[in-house]
Amino acid sequence: KSFQTITARTLDHACPKKRTSTKRKSKLKIYYDEEVMMMKDDFLRAHYKYEMTGNESDRITMITKNKAYDIKLRTLKRNSAAEHIAQSNNKSKALWEIINSEKQNKLSCSSLSSLEIDGKIENNPYLIAEHLNL
Repeated sequence: KSFQTITARTLDHACPKKRTSTKRKSKLKIYYDEEVMMMKDDFLRAHYKYEMTGNESDRITMITKNKAYDIKLRTLKRNSAAEHIAQSNNKSKALWEIINSEKQNKLSCSSLSSLEIDGKIENNPYLIAEHLNL
């Protein structure tokens, strides 16, 4: 027997490998229906039209469609949360799952993607790092 085999067996016997399985956390699922997809498409079309024309009436249309879309998303989220709580055996745990999923969604990515260096906007991460390290 080789030294490596003897050492591996001795270590396996002294410190056995732990077999673990990770629990997958079930995310709160929000099912989007056809109406929501149509509202999103309408809002995106209105937004694109406003960007192209810059017209005030197009801006107002875009804002109203955005508000309607946001309200619909909020109601879907609220309904799915209520359904999740109602179907749960442990109501307290279900509430905390919803709260924690909301907290995780609000975490913002604070990475620096562009920086103005010597009057020029730079997107290269290596140049940004070099500039910040000076």
